[in-house]
Amino acid sequence: MKTFKKDISLLLIASIMLTTCSCAFGNIEEDVLDMADDLGKNIVDRNYKKITKIAGEEDDKLEAVLSLSTDDSVSYNEAREIIASTLSYEVDEDSYEGDRKEGSVDIVFTYVDYEKVVDDNPVFADLGAFEEAVEDCDDTIEVTITFEFEKDKDGIYCTNIGDIEDIFPYSKEEFNFALDLYEYVDGITFIDCGPGFVYTDVDYISCTLGVTGDGQLLTWDYYYVVERDGVQIYQSSIITAECPTQLEAEYSATGSDILEDGTYDFIFYTADNEMLYSAFADVTHTEVTPSPTPTPVPSASGEDVLPGPEYVYPEDGIIALPDTDLVFDLPDGYYCLAPDTSDFQEIMGGDQWMADQAIFSAQNNLGTDLLVIRLNHQGYSSQSESFATMADNLVTGYSEYGTVTSTETSVTVGDRVFPAYIIGISRGSGTVYISICLVGDDDDTFLLTVMGLNSEELYDIMAGVSIV
Repeated sequence: MKTFKKDISLLLIASIMLTTCSCAFGNIEEDVLDMADDLGKNIVDRNYKKITKIAGEEDDKLEAVLSLSTDDSVSYNEAREIIASTLSYEVDEDSYEGDRKEGSVDIVFTYVDYEKVVDDNPVFADLGAFEEAVEDCDDTIEVTITFEFEKDKDGIYCTNIGDIEDIFPYSKEEFNFALDLYEYVDGITFIDCGPGFVYTDVDYISCTLGVTGDGQLLTWDYYYVVERDGVQIYQSSIITAECPTQLEAEYSATGSDILEDGTYDFIFYTADNEMLYSAFADVTHTEVTPSPTPTPVPSASGEDVLPGPEYVYPEDGIIALPDTDLVFDLPDGYYCLAPDTSDFQEIMGGDQWMADQAIFSAQNNLGTDLLVIRLNHQGYSSQSESFATMADNLVTGYSEYGTVTSTETSVTVGDRVFPAYIIGISRGSGTVYISICLVGDDDDTFLLTVMGLNSEELYDIMAGVSIV
């Protein structure tokens, strides 16, 4: 009996010890899976404080990543937040591996394929367009991270929270958001306009506003206003243009065969009433005379002026400046004017002296006029004082036509720096620019004059000048 009781006691003790050991040293799988679920939720919420509690330590780099915030742009930060809002997770319980002190489990994270969103949309009109593109994207990115856990006397902790950064590769991503629309416009072109931006005997005016760069990838909602002599006479409805290279506008006569004389300003606006660009053209009419014979181009002597002996008008637009080592290669769109054309007579303005000194004249399809004349047989570098006086005289002379500004500048060709002035004449909401530049060498000086709507045209022309 004693032996039997002893065996029973030993069996009881063994059972108690087995149960106790099982509780103290058993597998930690259930605890790890619960913690992994909490970790996944806090990663989706980007709750850094709760993540560090699960890890038992802090990670400054991870905190910066989870903020999704940089100093670049508020729009960038908000775009990253939109991507993060698509993040979800799932704990893969079947992937668990471990023992009584260590365990690991996979968490699968899924979020929108933002790279495809960006590839499919080279530029976003605004943050709303970005959010819409994200919502419309069905493609996703899947990231699997194996999180590792360890148990010590204080509890169970995740030991590799730094791997969370892999879920947020876009934490510093930049996105192509559109600039203000006026940054994408490139000047107004009046269709079939005569020299000097003048229409004669017309019943309508049409023009286009050029669109450049990323502006050609956007949808434009715009309208335009027409003013005559500073008084608004027309406003269009909102016009929508998809990925345009230009915006269009026109105005037709009402109740009359031709448009009334005056200065017509075309002003383009966004649908939000932000001005994009403006320019003007003059409208005039031909006085009815008893004689059907066309009136010749006026000149100081009542006859057409004739060019001097140095005047040339090559078809290829390449002109060697006489007695110098300078060669002009005119930009695309320019063509030299033959002396028997009305455009040549218009540029000369009936001045025979001007025609005698002319080397060449040219125009482009935007109505820009170009004239180069010989000034004297002295070096251009010695003419700065008289050139400044010439610019001052032009400013004074043009002041009766509107508000005049003058900007002193220069153009460099090779080792030579040619002085220049850009004079702007503003009337109504448009501006005409007259640029003058001294060119030549140590022995001869020439005057280049450009008139048009683009203040940068002088630089475009001089970019084609070379020293040979």
